[in-house]
Formats: sequence, C-alpha cells, structure tokens
Amino acid sequence: MKPLCKADDTFWELIVAEPEILLVMNRFGLSLGVGDKTIHEVCQEKHIDENTFLAISNLTIHDDEDYTISPEHISLKTLTDYLINAHDYFFNFRYPAIRQKLIAAIDRSDEQFYALMLRYFDEYVHELQMHTDFEEKTIFSHIIPAQDVADASHMPIGNLHRWHEQINLKMNEIKNIIIKYFPPNEDASALNLAVYDLFACEEEFNIHCRIEDLLLTPAILANESKAKKKR
Repeated sequence: MKPLCKADDTFWELIVAEPEILLVMNRFGLSLGVGDKTIHEVCQEKHIDENTFLAISNLTIHDDEDYTISPEHISLKTLTDYLINAHDYFFNFRYPAIRQKLIAAIDRSDEQFYALMLRYFDEYVHELQMHTDFEEKTIFSHIIPAQDVADASHMPIGNLHRWHEQINLKMNEIKNIIIKYFPPNEDASALNLAVYDLFACEEEFNIHCRIEDLLLTPAILANESKAKKKR
C-alpha cells in the first residue's frame, strides 16, 4: 500500500513519487517551481485549504478501500472550486485533444466508420457536459462560499454515483468500437496513441467521480447534519 501524503511532505518529492499530483496541482491553480517547500507551506502560501488538498490528493493516488476520509474537515468552497476547474480541464483541453487525435488517426476513406466514431465520441462528450452543467447549477450553486456551507435540501446528490456508472458504459462503447472494428490502417501508432489517451482520460474521469462520490457527497451530508444540530 502506498503511504498517504501528509502536510509535512516535501512537495517536489510528492510529484516525483506520484505524477498524478500534477493534475491536482493544475486544478488548484498551482504551478511548478515549488522548491523545497512542504505541502503545508504551499497550501498556506496559496491560501488553499490544507485538509481538502490532502483529501483530494490521497483519493487521487489511492484506491477507494485504501483511504478513509473525514468529510467534516473538508472545505466545500475549496472542493467545488477544484471540481469546476476539473470540468474546465476535461472540456477545454482533454477531450478536444483526444478528438483531434482520433480525426488524425482514422482513415477517412471509410466514411461510414469515420462518421460513426466521431458521432459516438461527440455524443459522449455532450452527455458528459450536460451532467457537469447540471452539477454546477443544481449542486455547486447551493454552496455558500462566504460561510462554506451548503443547502443540501435542494441537491440531487443521491443520483451522482448512478450517473457516473452510466457515463462509464458510454466510454466503454467507444473503446470497444475502435478496438474491435477499426479498419486496418498503415499508421497504427497514431490510433494506438489515441486509444491509449482514451484509457488514460477514462481513469482521470474515474478519479474525478471518486472525488465526487467519496468526498463531495459525504462532505455535503456532514455539513447538513452539523447545520441541523445548530437549529
């Protein structure tokens, strides 16, 4: 089992040991050039909630069963800002780049397959965007930044996990179509790289879903429970 990252860990050593943290950094607005600073020092300098950063980082590098979270210590504002930045990464960078690789790799002489492949991919991205827009409008919008609290009564958080499973099925369809039925092509390297990116992006999105399922939902419920006790 990998060790958990802790506040007194040196940031650069964490990046070298767990390169996935580069994606986490990007969504927190952090850049390289961290010197010998610890995670605590970087979070303090950049005004990032340390507990939330550690929770997201550990969920990113550990499987579900390896890491236990204390949702009551999570900053909802920090977490939702992170998730919104992740949405932006997927739709304005990751998926457009994969689409361009698919276009370059697919032989246009087979117009039927070319059109089918792009249609499936575009439908997947569109469905995903509809869901993330829904999240931001119906869940994230109920986070009150100044108080770092949420009104869970208007949030359909119980549906998140089920939807995440459905969207994964759509991605599997896209991969299976290419792997099973793609016509022979002289430039196999370009296609293999595009498919590899699909697998990598799928894992990135699975981690994103894990953060929503195992961090966002429990944090909202813990926040609501705490609010009820104060009434």
